[in-house]
Amino acid sequence: MVHKTTYFLSKSAPILILPISFFFLFVKTIKMNTIIIYMIINKDLAYWVGVAQTDGYLKVYTERETSKTRFIFRLTVGRKSLPMLYKFQNLSDTLLNRKAKICYYKSNDYEHYEFHIGIGKILEVFRKLEISFSKPPTPPAWSLGEPQFFGAYLAGVIDGDGNVKYRRPQYLQCVIRISSKKPPLELEEAIENLLQCSVCIIKDRNAYSLEFCISHKNYDFIKNYVLPQLSLAYKKDKILYFLQMKWPQ
Repeated sequence: MVHKTTYFLSKSAPILILPISFFFLFVKTIKMNTIIIYMIINKDLAYWVGVAQTDGYLKVYTERETSKTRFIFRLTVGRKSLPMLYKFQNLSDTLLNRKAKICYYKSNDYEHYEFHIGIGKILEVFRKLEISFSKPPTPPAWSLGEPQFFGAYLAGVIDGDGNVKYRRPQYLQCVIRISSKKPPLELEEAIENLLQCSVCIIKDRNAYSLEFCISHKNYDFIKNYVLPQLSLAYKKDKILYFLQMKWPQ
Protein backbone atom coordinates (compact mmCIF):
# COMPACT_ATOMS: atom_id res chain seq x y z
CA MET A 1 0.00 0.00 0.00
CA VAL A 2 1.36 3.41 -0.99
CA HIS A 3 0.86 6.42 1.25
CA LYS A 4 0.55 9.65 -0.74
CA THR A 5 1.02 13.19 0.50
CA THR A 6 0.69 16.23 -1.75
CA TYR A 7 2.41 19.57 -1.06
CA PHE A 8 2.31 22.78 -3.10
CA LEU A 9 5.20 25.01 -4.08
CA SER A 10 2.65 27.43 -5.46
CA LYS A 11 -0.82 27.21 -6.89
CA SER A 12 0.61 25.78 -10.11
CA ALA A 13 3.35 23.51 -8.75
CA PRO A 14 2.20 20.47 -6.72
CA ILE A 15 4.71 18.04 -5.19
CA LEU A 16 3.69 14.42 -4.81
CA ILE A 17 5.76 12.43 -2.31
CA LEU A 18 5.43 8.65 -2.39
CA PRO A 19 7.39 6.68 0.23
CA ILE A 20 7.73 3.03 -0.96
CA SER A 21 10.53 0.52 -1.48
CA PHE A 22 12.27 2.23 -4.39
CA PHE A 23 12.94 5.85 -5.29
CA PHE A 24 12.94 8.07 -8.32
CA LEU A 25 12.59 11.73 -9.12
CA PHE A 26 10.70 12.72 -12.25
CA VAL A 27 10.11 16.29 -13.32
CA LYS A 28 7.62 17.02 -16.08
CA THR A 29 6.35 20.33 -17.39
CA ILE A 30 2.62 20.46 -18.08
CA LYS A 31 1.18 23.50 -19.84
CA MET A 32 2.93 26.67 -18.66
CA ASN A 33 4.84 27.01 -15.36
CA THR A 34 3.36 23.79 -13.95
CA ILE A 35 5.83 21.30 -12.51
CA ILE A 36 4.90 17.98 -10.95
CA ILE A 37 7.62 16.26 -8.95
CA TYR A 38 7.14 12.60 -8.03
CA MET A 39 9.38 11.54 -5.19
CA ILE A 40 9.59 8.11 -3.62
CA ILE A 41 11.55 7.81 -0.38
CA ASN A 42 13.85 4.87 0.40
CA LYS A 43 17.24 3.94 1.86
CA ASP A 44 19.13 5.32 -1.15
CA LEU A 45 17.82 8.81 -0.42
CA ALA A 46 18.62 8.32 3.27
CA TYR A 47 22.24 7.42 2.45
CA TRP A 48 22.51 10.39 0.06
CA VAL A 49 21.34 12.73 2.82
CA GLY A 50 23.82 11.27 5.33
CA VAL A 51 26.76 11.92 3.01
CA ALA A 52 25.45 15.32 1.96
CA GLN A 53 25.12 16.55 5.55
CA THR A 54 28.67 15.55 6.48
CA ASP A 55 31.05 15.90 3.52
CA GLY A 56 28.97 18.29 1.41
CA TYR A 57 27.87 21.90 1.55
CA LEU A 58 25.42 24.19 -0.20
CA LYS A 59 26.84 27.27 -1.92
CA VAL A 60 24.47 30.14 -2.73
CA TYR A 61 25.57 32.98 -4.98
CA THR A 62 24.17 35.55 -7.43
CA GLU A 63 25.32 35.68 -11.04
CA ARG A 64 26.54 39.13 -12.05
CA GLU A 65 25.35 38.86 -15.64
CA THR A 66 21.81 37.67 -14.93
CA SER A 67 21.33 38.62 -11.26
CA LYS A 68 19.92 35.12 -10.74
CA THR A 69 20.51 33.29 -7.47
CA ARG A 70 22.18 29.91 -7.92
CA PHE A 71 22.12 27.00 -5.46
CA ILE A 72 25.06 24.66 -5.98
CA PHE A 73 25.61 21.60 -3.85
CA ARG A 74 29.29 20.58 -3.68
CA LEU A 75 31.05 17.49 -2.34
CA THR A 76 34.86 17.49 -1.95
CA VAL A 77 36.80 14.39 -0.85
CA GLY A 78 40.25 12.81 -0.85
CA ARG A 79 41.34 9.70 -2.73
CA LYS A 80 40.35 7.29 0.08
CA SER A 81 36.73 8.45 -0.16
CA LEU A 82 36.36 7.98 -3.93
CA PRO A 83 34.08 4.90 -3.63
CA MET A 84 31.68 7.00 -1.57
CA LEU A 85 31.84 9.81 -4.11
CA TYR A 86 31.09 7.42 -7.00
CA LYS A 87 28.05 6.11 -5.13
CA PHE A 88 26.92 9.66 -4.37
CA GLN A 89 27.34 10.59 -8.04
CA ASN A 90 25.20 7.63 -9.16
CA LEU A 91 22.49 8.34 -6.59
CA SER A 92 22.38 12.01 -7.62
CA ASP A 93 21.57 10.80 -11.13
CA THR A 94 18.99 8.15 -10.23
CA LEU A 95 17.34 10.04 -7.36
CA LEU A 96 17.52 13.65 -8.46
CA ASN A 97 18.06 13.42 -12.22
CA ARG A 98 21.28 15.41 -11.79
CA LYS A 99 24.24 14.31 -13.90
CA ALA A 100 27.72 15.72 -13.30
CA LYS A 101 31.33 14.69 -13.67
CA ILE A 102 33.86 14.21 -10.88
CA CYS A 103 36.74 16.68 -11.21
CA TYR A 104 40.29 16.11 -9.99
CA TYR A 105 42.43 18.91 -8.58
CA LYS A 106 46.02 18.93 -7.37
CA SER A 107 48.00 21.73 -5.76
CA ASN A 108 51.51 20.98 -4.54
CA ASP A 109 51.14 17.87 -2.36
CA TYR A 110 47.39 18.26 -1.86
CA GLU A 111 44.91 16.50 -4.14
CA HIS A 112 41.16 16.22 -3.97
CA TYR A 113 38.10 15.28 -6.01
CA GLU A 114 35.07 17.48 -6.42
CA PHE A 115 31.47 16.89 -7.51
CA HIS A 116 28.78 19.55 -7.74
CA ILE A 117 25.19 19.82 -8.95
CA GLY A 118 22.59 22.56 -9.18
CA ILE A 119 19.61 22.01 -6.87
CA GLY A 120 17.78 25.33 -7.08
CA LYS A 121 14.73 23.84 -8.83
CA ILE A 122 14.31 21.07 -6.25
CA LEU A 123 15.37 22.97 -3.13
CA GLU A 124 11.76 23.33 -2.01
CA VAL A 125 11.36 19.55 -2.23
CA PHE A 126 14.23 19.12 0.21
CA ARG A 127 12.60 21.62 2.54
CA LYS A 128 9.29 19.75 2.46
CA LEU A 129 11.16 16.54 3.27
CA GLU A 130 12.94 18.32 6.17
CA ILE A 131 16.35 17.73 4.59
CA SER A 132 18.78 20.32 5.89
CA PHE A 133 22.27 21.01 4.50
CA SER A 134 23.47 22.92 7.55
CA LYS A 135 25.73 21.49 10.26
CA PRO A 136 25.55 19.32 12.33
CA PRO A 137 24.10 16.22 10.60
CA THR A 138 20.41 16.02 11.44
CA PRO A 139 18.35 12.97 10.37
CA PRO A 140 15.09 13.94 8.64
CA ALA A 141 11.97 12.84 10.48
CA TRP A 142 10.95 10.31 7.81
CA SER A 143 14.22 8.41 8.29
CA LEU A 144 13.41 7.70 11.94
CA GLY A 145 10.32 5.61 11.25
CA GLU A 146 12.04 2.82 9.31
CA PRO A 147 15.17 0.99 10.57
CA GLN A 148 16.45 0.50 7.00
CA PHE A 149 16.12 4.24 6.34
CA PHE A 150 17.97 5.33 9.46
CA GLY A 151 20.55 2.57 9.00
CA ALA A 152 21.31 3.85 5.50
CA TYR A 153 21.38 7.45 6.73
CA LEU A 154 23.83 6.50 9.50
CA ALA A 155 25.99 4.65 6.95
CA GLY A 156 26.17 7.83 4.88
CA VAL A 157 27.17 9.84 7.94
CA ILE A 158 29.87 7.30 8.85
CA ASP A 159 31.20 7.21 5.28
CA GLY A 160 31.27 11.01 5.31
CA ASP A 161 32.62 12.10 8.70
CA GLY A 162 32.84 8.86 10.64
CA ASN A 163 35.82 7.03 12.06
CA VAL A 164 35.97 3.39 13.18
CA LYS A 165 38.57 2.54 15.80
CA TYR A 166 39.44 -0.26 18.19
CA ARG A 167 39.93 0.35 21.89
CA ARG A 168 41.07 -1.77 24.86
CA PRO A 169 43.05 -4.54 23.08
CA GLN A 170 42.66 -6.98 25.97
CA TYR A 171 38.85 -6.67 25.95
CA LEU A 172 38.40 -5.29 22.48
CA GLN A 173 35.86 -2.56 21.80
CA CYS A 174 34.83 -1.14 18.43
CA VAL A 175 33.99 2.55 18.64
CA ILE A 176 32.27 4.58 15.94
CA ARG A 177 33.11 8.27 16.11
CA ILE A 178 31.37 10.99 14.09
CA SER A 179 32.93 14.45 13.92
CA SER A 180 31.02 17.71 13.59
CA LYS A 181 31.59 21.43 14.08
CA LYS A 182 28.47 21.64 16.25
CA PRO A 183 27.08 19.14 18.78
CA PRO A 184 24.85 16.67 16.84
CA LEU A 185 22.14 16.45 19.50
CA GLU A 186 19.35 15.15 17.26
CA LEU A 187 21.64 12.46 15.83
CA GLU A 188 22.59 11.49 19.39
CA GLU A 189 18.93 11.10 20.34
CA ALA A 190 18.16 9.05 17.22
CA ILE A 191 21.03 6.62 17.84
CA GLU A 192 20.05 6.20 21.50
CA ASN A 193 16.43 5.48 20.57
CA LEU A 194 16.90 3.29 17.50
CA LEU A 195 20.13 1.47 18.34
CA GLN A 196 19.31 1.24 22.05
CA CYS A 197 22.84 2.12 23.16
CA SER A 198 24.68 4.81 25.09
CA VAL A 199 26.05 7.78 23.16
CA CYS A 200 28.41 10.50 24.29
CA ILE A 201 29.41 13.81 22.71
CA ILE A 202 32.92 15.06 23.42
CA LYS A 203 34.17 18.58 22.74
CA ASP A 204 37.66 18.82 21.29
CA ARG A 205 38.79 22.43 20.78
CA ASN A 206 36.50 23.81 18.05
CA ALA A 207 34.85 20.51 17.10
CA TYR A 208 32.65 17.80 18.60
CA SER A 209 32.84 14.03 18.44
CA LEU A 210 29.83 11.75 18.86
CA GLU A 211 30.87 8.27 20.01
CA PHE A 212 29.12 4.95 20.57
CA CYS A 213 30.32 1.36 20.89
CA ILE A 214 29.15 -1.66 18.93
CA SER A 215 27.63 -4.07 21.44
CA HIS A 216 25.07 -6.85 21.74
CA LYS A 217 22.42 -4.12 22.04
CA ASN A 218 22.97 -2.71 18.55
CA TYR A 219 24.62 -5.73 16.87
CA ASP A 220 21.56 -6.65 14.80
CA PHE A 221 20.93 -3.07 13.71
CA ILE A 222 24.55 -2.50 12.66
CA LYS A 223 24.75 -5.83 10.84
CA ASN A 224 21.40 -5.63 9.02
CA TYR A 225 20.91 -1.93 8.30
CA VAL A 226 24.23 -0.06 8.50
CA LEU A 227 26.93 -2.45 7.30
CA PRO A 228 25.30 -3.29 3.91
CA GLN A 229 25.10 0.42 3.00
CA LEU A 230 28.69 1.43 3.78
CA SER A 231 30.74 2.12 0.66
CA LEU A 232 34.22 2.70 2.15
CA ALA A 233 35.90 -0.68 2.59
CA TYR A 234 38.46 0.48 5.15
CA LYS A 235 35.61 1.41 7.52
CA LYS A 236 33.25 -1.42 6.59
CA ASP A 237 35.90 -4.15 6.91
CA LYS A 238 36.90 -2.94 10.36
CA ILE A 239 33.32 -3.22 11.61
CA LEU A 240 32.81 -6.57 9.89
CA TYR A 241 35.98 -8.01 11.43
CA PHE A 242 34.84 -6.96 14.91
CA LEU A 243 31.36 -8.45 14.43
CA GLN A 244 32.74 -11.75 13.18
CA MET A 245 35.28 -11.97 15.99
CA LYS A 246 32.88 -10.95 18.76
CA TRP A 247 29.86 -12.91 17.52
CA PRO A 248 31.10 -15.73 15.25
CA GLN A 249 28.38 -17.48 13.28
